[in-house]
Amino acid sequence: MKANRRIVEVVLDGIEIRAAGGTADEKTGKHVVSARLVWPRPSIAEKLAVKTIGLRDGSISFKTAEWPDKILFKEVVQGPFSICIEISDRVAASTADGLAGELLKAFVKVAGDGASEVAGVPWMGSLLRGPLRFLESMGTKDGTGLPVTGSGSIDLEALPGWKAGGWRRFRIPLVTARDICRVQRRRSGGEMRTMRQVLLRAGEQNGVVKIALRPYD
Repeated sequence: MKANRRIVEVVLDGIEIRAAGGTADEKTGKHVVSARLVWPRPSIAEKLAVKTIGLRDGSISFKTAEWPDKILFKEVVQGPFSICIEISDRVAASTADGLAGELLKAFVKVAGDGASEVAGVPWMGSLLRGPLRFLESMGTKDGTGLPVTGSGSIDLEALPGWKAGGWRRFRIPLVTARDICRVQRRRSGGEMRTMRQVLLRAGEQNGVVKIALRPYD
């Protein structure tokens, strides 16, 4: 394999969210998670992985999960590359599964096999900047879109010193791009009133995504 090239396996270790947007029930609702491997090697703009997850008390661990449930990528990388993560608001499970499928179809339609030509398609800039934000602009069937609860990224580089077989663990802080609020409706004086409590302000950290990376020769 060429100098500084490595095959890397990237898996989810865990996700923690401080305040999840969305109105779906926590026990039955799901989040759409998009992971992008950006410029893993020359001529490949990015690779995309999409999963749907359920959180309990704002977190999920993949320590004992089956490999297909936690794997994000198994790709050749060379030189600098980035891993970008976005997590949607909590929505109904059927909505999350449907939107995850739409996101993958939209990506494949433009990128084609291998996603090697994405960078050359000007109108897909919003998809490259953030798949869930692109999906939000498309809108859901009820016209509400799919807001993002948190997003973050990490810059890495394939180095000759990476030893094959050992796991390297990283934490990707998530930041919310908008205020996340809790809405409560109460009856007062014979009228129904809406109370809005701000849980997080735009720009604040909203949890973390834990990933593990294992290089191969």
